[in-house]
Amino acid sequence: MAAGIHDYMVSWDVGLLKRLAPDWAGQRIFLLHHGANLLLACMGGLLAARFIRTVDSLENINLTLESRMADRERQLAANFERMAELQRQHAATQERQLIMREIHDGLGSRLFTSLSRVERGDMDTLQIAEVLRQCIADMRLALDALAPDAQDFRAALGNFLFRWQRQLGEAGMQVSWTIDVPDDAPTLTPQSSLQLLRIAQEALTNVLKHSGAARVQVHLRQARDALELEIVDDGRGMHERGRPPGRGIDNMRARARQLGAHLALHGGPGGTRVALRVPTPVRPA
Repeated sequence: MAAGIHDYMVSWDVGLLKRLAPDWAGQRIFLLHHGANLLLACMGGLLAARFIRTVDSLENINLTLESRMADRERQLAANFERMAELQRQHAATQERQLIMREIHDGLGSRLFTSLSRVERGDMDTLQIAEVLRQCIADMRLALDALAPDAQDFRAALGNFLFRWQRQLGEAGMQVSWTIDVPDDAPTLTPQSSLQLLRIAQEALTNVLKHSGAARVQVHLRQARDALELEIVDDGRGMHERGRPPGRGIDNMRARARQLGAHLALHGGPGGTRVALRVPTPVRPA
């Protein structure tokens, strides 16, 4: 602005300038264009300084954001770890409750009933031994089905069939097993596996005790939407055994209902057929 006033006074020969600086006024030197360059330099310096401050501010903001994101990631990781631990604890609690319920309803109930009979003198040595064998079989069955690493139903079934192969063989029965379950078949939960094996156990117990069969066939196959178990013997049919169906049949039906499965029992002159169909997730075509 001062350079502009100066140039105005030089251009119009203002007497004030001649009186103050006569020699300078006579040279008629204009300063505005020099002042403009100086102004541009100053503005450039100010803009550069502001840009540097802005960059520094952005870097500080980025560092702050990175720090907050790192803190949030650590918090999320800690939350996920806590959730995973809670899930493991919940799974362990469910497993303990499952084992406790199974022991209470199965092995515990049978031992308590047997103890009461022994105390009353209603059981002889052979009956006590038979009850103990049944309790051991129940315990093994529960351990096979409910073990933490028992994620494959076929492994529990293999142990189950191995024990029953010996028992039925000692009774003089010929046993054949057919298992058609692919590796990618839908898996059963431990509780569902246990219920299915309980039904198979009760069916084979009836064959061993009451049928007088010479041959027993066990078929397990994976259909598209169900796991199918079939146990067939060539002994006396249920209606030929001279005794009404006992609690075992009722227990089989109750377990089938818990599985949401369909249980069919057929008995006649040619033997007995037990067929169980357990729904499973539909396999992709």
